[in-house]
Amino acid sequence: AGVDQSLLRPVASIRTERHVVDLLDDRGERWAELADDRVAVLRERQVVETFREVEVEMVGADDPGRSAAVVAELEAAGARDAGGRGKHSRALEALGLLPGDAPGDGLD
Repeated sequence: AGVDQSLLRPVASIRTERHVVDLLDDRGERWAELADDRVAVLRERQVVETFREVEVEMVGADDPGRSAAVVAELEAAGARDAGGRGKHSRALEALGLLPGDAPGDGLD
């Protein structure tokens, strides 16, 4: 039993402005990429909610010490774990279409 795709319709739009920073070691080698997203949730072209999402992607082998240091710096700057909620979940939640404690992915 499949879904009748003619019944599907958009319920939310997300606009993301991304700023990417490479994290370099003492030799100038890139070891991670930090993406800072400013996200707007829209309903019919009206902004309903805005939030930031920060993601860190390791390049090559993960170094737990470096990873922990980046997380500590982000938390010291006010970031908090989003409890696994990604942009799509947060958009649906902002529109009242998903309970606030639903699982997802990401860091605020």
